[in-house]
This record gives sequence, C-alpha cells and structure tokens, in this order.
Amino acid sequence: MNNEQEKNALKQKLQALAAESPQKEVSYQDLFSPAFMQKYTDFASFSFFMHGLKIKDFNQIADLKKDHLNDFVKNNSHFTSWDEMQQAAVNEYMTNLF
Repeated sequence: MNNEQEKNALKQKLQALAAESPQKEVSYQDLFSPAFMQKYTDFASFSFFMHGLKIKDFNQIADLKKDHLNDFVKNNSHFTSWDEMQQAAVNEYMTNLF
C-alpha cells in the first residue's frame, strides 16, 4: 500500500468513526498519557510537566507567555514548540484508536 492509499484508508476510518459515535471530548490526560510523556519528554507524567511549568491546572497553560511555554517544551522534550507537542499528542492518540 502506498502513502496515498494509506492516507485515504485512514481518512475513511476516521470518517466512519466520526459518523458512528457522537462527538467525544478527549481529556488532556488521554492526549498526554504517561506513555506519551515518558517517550517524548523529560517527565514521567503531564502532572510533573505542569509542575515544571509552575502551574497546577491544565487551563493555566493558556495564561503562560507563548515564548516561555515554547522554550520550556523545547528544553524538556523532543519538540520545538507547544503546538508541535500538542499535534504529536493528537496524532498518537488517533493512531492508538486503531
């Protein structure tokens, strides 16, 4: 199967999944699982990651300066930015659904 066929197959699976189940919110604990955090960051869990940022709640991430957050991610993970880390978490979560 070539890359284009794989993309189309994944797209069809995602469309089928979306059609058969109502919208489901995914928690940050599911996205940033301990396995994800251990694989890609210097932290054993997202709780330790937040502790490193000196925050206690996921919602406080939005209050952080973007440069500070991106520098923290860059210095403590395999990613160059918070956006890149989030995208990787979503991609891994979606991949694990199948």
